[in-house]
Amino acid sequence: GRFYLDSIDVAGADILIVKDKRMPENLDKRPLFPNQLLYRLDIPLKIDTVSIENTFLQYSERLKTSKRLMTVQFSKINSKIFNISTKPSRHPVVIDFKGKLMKKVACSINVSMPVNATGDFTFNGKVGKGSFVLFNKATQPIGLVFNGGYLNELVFQGKGNSKYAYGKLIMKYQDIKVKVIDNSNVKKEKGF
Repeated sequence: GRFYLDSIDVAGADILIVKDKRMPENLDKRPLFPNQLLYRLDIPLKIDTVSIENTFLQYSERLKTSKRLMTVQFSKINSKIFNISTKPSRHPVVIDFKGKLMKKVACSINVSMPVNATGDFTFNGKVGKGSFVLFNKATQPIGLVFNGGYLNELVFQGKGNSKYAYGKLIMKYQDIKVKVIDNSNVKKEKGF
């Protein structure tokens, strides 16, 4: 059989994701990217558009060096995903994401993912204006606390695959005030 859907609408969802980084990670058994999963799917599938409206997403990590969860929140998500297909085509899967980072700061991310075995993708995005204090839920567990300052704009772009990613980030800010509350966490934790 074949499955063809013109559109899927998702509205008002609350999505909570938690990752415990205290657990050992097997790098040989990493989950596949969505475009890799589509590539491996044996059932012919095509979905023109998935619309996501007024949705909330929270991603949290329990770090090896902290008892507190590092948390990033997106609210008022209004996004679209185009060209979901199991067959490689000249049209990649495209994700057009818009929402509010930490419930206050406008952000947008665009991702393009050709359906293939290597998980190739390109991305670009922008984070708008907001107080750095809003980001303490994400930075405090690694030992950094913002006491002031203002993000004027953050823009980024890059590309990668299931093994690596690289890109460029430009952040414009003013009057940033950061306090290191636990230097050992800042040195041990990578990423974010």
